[in-house]
Order: sequence, then structure tokens, then C-alpha cells
Amino acid sequence: MRSTHCLPSYSFGGHDVFDAIPQFTKLYGKSVAIIGGETALSKALPYIQPVLDRAGIKVLDIIHFGGECTFDRGKEIARMESVKRADFLFAVGGGKAIDTVKVVAVELDDKPFFTIPTIASTCAATSEAAAVYTADHNFDGIAFVNHP
Repeated sequence: MRSTHCLPSYSFGGHDVFDAIPQFTKLYGKSVAIIGGETALSKALPYIQPVLDRAGIKVLDIIHFGGECTFDRGKEIARMESVKRADFLFAVGGGKAIDTVKVVAVELDDKPFFTIPTIASTCAATSEAAAVYTADHNFDGIAFVNHP
């Protein structure tokens, strides 16, 4: 287990939070694969998509993460051509969705990703750690990304 933990200095929120997306993604490219929970995606995409359109960011795929953060699902998503081709990833949803994207990022040699948490009670959006479970909901391990 790590003895230190860094929190980002760029966490922010508010009614116009989505308008800031291009400011943070511009250094990483112009294509994204969006991965998240079914409900979270249905609620957030109407706010995200217009911003991406205005910024010229192409959405290569929208993927449901699967309901549980597992190593197998992370590897499966990482093998998708759209995810491999994307310049960066969006993690949309709660902790399990965000942690799944962390596993995907690790599988793809630290692919850049941005978290868009849709609930206030998750620390996954600012944590380097991903809690990983088995498909039958038993704890399996922890994956670490190189940055929160």
C-alpha cells in the first residue's frame, strides 16, 4: 500500500463545469471514448456532447462499463479499437465506473483520462486507487494509476 497520496489541484464543479472540458483536454488530443454507467451517461451526455461538438472533439464510442469494476471488464474495454484509438477517455458515473476506466487506462499504458463524477459521495474521481472486484462482487484487488 502506498504511504502518500496526492490530490489534484484542479477539481472543480458548478453549473457551467462542462464548458471547461476543452480547457483541460486540449493538450491531449481531439478524440475521446466515453465510458460510464448507464444512468450516469443518460444524464450527463446531454450536457457533455454539445461542449465536445463546439470544441471539435470527436466521440469515438460510448461504452457502458458493465456494472462492476473487474479486471476482466477493464481488459475487455481496453481491447476495443475505439478505446485504443481515442486520444483520451472520459469516466462518467460513480466510483465503480470511474475505477473501471482507471483499470482501462492502466491496460493501455497510462492512457489519459478525465473523471466526470455524477454523485457527490465518491472519492474515485480524485484517487489514484481503483477498487477492483470479481464479477460476483467479491473484492479482488487494487489497481493504481500514475496520477489521480
